[in-house]
Amino acid sequence: MLEQVFDALSRDDRLRIFLTLDHFWARLAMHIRAEHLHLFPILLQKAAESNLLEATGDILSRLPYTISLLRRDHDCFVKEIGKDVNRLREQGREMVEPATVDLGEIQRNLLTVAQRLEVHNELEENEVYPLAQVLLTSEEIAGLTDSIRAELANFPLRFRGHSHSD
Repeated sequence: MLEQVFDALSRDDRLRIFLTLDHFWARLAMHIRAEHLHLFPILLQKAAESNLLEATGDILSRLPYTISLLRRDHDCFVKEIGKDVNRLREQGREMVEPATVDLGEIQRNLLTVAQRLEVHNELEENEVYPLAQVLLTSEEIAGLTDSIRAELANFPLRFRGHSHSD
């Protein structure tokens, strides 16, 4: 989805930039909400109860710190992207000509977010997500999966009725 935003930026299509960035922001927020409400709490709880330190090495002992880093990233992503979405939304409401929002600034901001998101995703995929397989029973994993799917299906009202195949 972020590639779609960059494509719209390269074409200077302000409406498309706003629509795709807003959709990306909402989807990212849904993902973040799912992790904060369901994944992180159960992993932290199970890690605190676990005696698997030898089997998981430093990953388990670092989990509270790792999750705090991921939460800090989440806050940054929501804030930075939200700032750009809101600037574009306000510009659209005011119908100001010439356009007052600097698309170069938005692009630079999104490039920074994208770079940080790559590192963030690697940390999740290499250190956090695998712990679910180690710490949780198959029933707990199924329950977690159901909870996460429910969060990801809970689209903000402004997107309901749109295609969500992205």
